[in-house]
Amino acid sequence: MKRLTKALLIIIGILLILTGGFFLTLEFNVLPFADWLRSVFSINAVAAQYTMIFLNGFTVFTGLIITLIGIFKRRKLSEVKFQRQLGEVSLPVAAVEKDLQYRLVNGAAVEQPKVSLKVFNKQAKADVKIQAVAAQEENYQQIGDQILSITEKYLHDSLSFEIGKQQIEVQPITERSGKARVV
Repeated sequence: MKRLTKALLIIIGILLILTGGFFLTLEFNVLPFADWLRSVFSINAVAAQYTMIFLNGFTVFTGLIITLIGIFKRRKLSEVKFQRQLGEVSLPVAAVEKDLQYRLVNGAAVEQPKVSLKVFNKQAKADVKIQAVAAQEENYQQIGDQILSITEKYLHDSLSFEIGKQQIEVQPITERSGKARVV
């Protein structure tokens, strides 16, 4: 989870706990908090009204946002299912990623490719993120184009998927120093 998302969830959670605690304190007459809140609100009725409007508005707004996220957020799949003549075939996304890694090592001039696929429900699309190290000092743009064409062909031919978002990162080969280590 990203830091910003985590921070926002923590803030929203704290505000919802405070809002719920405020309403429960008033409803169940929890002493001494309920008496203190009533005394504060009896002194300044305008502040009490604005506090209630803010807390109720925040609760409604939070509920609306969470509902919209639940409705419109794309669901990421952990396995790909498709119908063939002999029945339904189910493949884990990790297996597809591993197979694509082998194809990239054999088809493009790269070493140690890291493939990450995000397959979404009922869209026949996959977001692709590939990080690889160039095996030779060549034109990195050309290597990136090779990786993209191999990925597009593989996903289209084998799974009938199209590529949605794509992020391909080709890093230059670094000098290897020291002796080889056998584990």
